[in-house]
Amino acid sequence: MQPTSTPDTRSYERISYSVGLARLRTVIPHHTVRIERISRWSVGMHVHHCALSVSAIVTELERSVPPPPFAWRSWIGRIVVWRGRLPRGRAQAPEQVQPSVEASPEQLLELLDAAARDIERARGLSADRWFGHFALGVLPRDRALRFVEVHTLHHARIVEELLAAQ
Repeated sequence: MQPTSTPDTRSYERISYSVGLARLRTVIPHHTVRIERISRWSVGMHVHHCALSVSAIVTELERSVPPPPFAWRSWIGRIVVWRGRLPRGRAQAPEQVQPSVEASPEQLLELLDAAARDIERARGLSADRWFGHFALGVLPRDRALRFVEVHTLHHARIVEELLAAQ
């Protein structure tokens, strides 16, 4: 999916956050599919990780105290947000967003529903809220929401590759 806007967009409303979540919702019946040569995680683990990540990012946005601290941004972060793609296999998921192998389809659906509600809550926050990413730096609300979109679509692509290879 091509970026719908420039990296410094203020019109985050145009970004379709639900696209990645909707794609992940459709693959839940295949949650046990795992192909090690493509990914160490199963389809369900990718879904679980995405839902946990959305919730963690929105929680950090809500807890943040405006204004954002000095916004160091890595050149990789700028490229990621601008291109709309994450490099594969470069980062380790933080402990709090590590997926569970045992998540049931019902739990995954509930988590995706909660993630969608979290995104709507984040859209209502003031624009000077921020999220500190370990590799991408300090992301103001709009860039953080753009990262949510990029991250979710990254995992949706991996899931589609897993399903195509079975």
